[in-house]
Amino acid sequence: MNKFQRIFTLFLLLTGISLDGISQIDTVFLNKSGQKCSRIDAKSYRIFTSDSLGFMMHQYRMNDSLKMIGHYRSIAPNEVRDGQFVEYLESGDVLEESIFDKGNKVGINKRFYPGGKIWFIGEFAAGLPIGDHRWFNEDGSKHRIENYNNGKMIDGFCFTKSGADTTYFPEEEIAEFPGKQEALYKFIAKNVKYPNECIENEIEGRVFVKFVINQQGKITDSQIIRSVHPLLDAEALRVVNSMPLWKPAMMEGKPVKIEFNLPISFKLQ
Repeated sequence: MNKFQRIFTLFLLLTGISLDGISQIDTVFLNKSGQKCSRIDAKSYRIFTSDSLGFMMHQYRMNDSLKMIGHYRSIAPNEVRDGQFVEYLESGDVLEESIFDKGNKVGINKRFYPGGKIWFIGEFAAGLPIGDHRWFNEDGSKHRIENYNNGKMIDGFCFTKSGADTTYFPEEEIAEFPGKQEALYKFIAKNVKYPNECIENEIEGRVFVKFVINQQGKITDSQIIRSVHPLLDAEALRVVNSMPLWKPAMMEGKPVKIEFNLPISFKLQ
């Protein structure tokens, strides 16, 4: 039992919560991207305790402040959320409240400003948005309204800080390669040059590259997150760094930088 498990077990004992029925306590460390990692690289950690319906999860930052509480139906081989989830700011204020059923978001979802004023409220069914979804400014005035039917947006409205109608724009838009996903795959297939040494030694595999698409759509900070062979890694980086400008991600109508993970396969015919 590690340090975090001992702390959690002591907490249960001090608060009088019975350990009966808890058959497993697991600790998982996560990096800033939410991927599993070693404790050295961790930005947060999750403690899972098994119960009759699955696993209760408490996530903490490395300073031990509570980040999230939620329930999972299963955690392996896939994590399936099932029940209420509450996410917290480091200050202790609630950031988001949501409900899941067998991995799908359901019911009313709420997000909050620091201090507790509501930022967003909307309903989901089987993971799809339904009905009116509303966003608010911190003073409580309306900022955006979107109306959905089974996940499809029927109409949307945006408002200035004074409450006047303004041109509608989506809350979020993902970054996009010119020509979209199919064009991205064609670009990779056309530009990848299989290193001769790897061909001769029949070295194959899939290299994963992480990079940032900045506000201008330029590729920056590319790095290998899953290696196969130094020559294949170098070729994957070369191709990623040679990509043309992307359409940048947008948040509230303004370009923002975003992190992207891309697998590049090397397979001999």
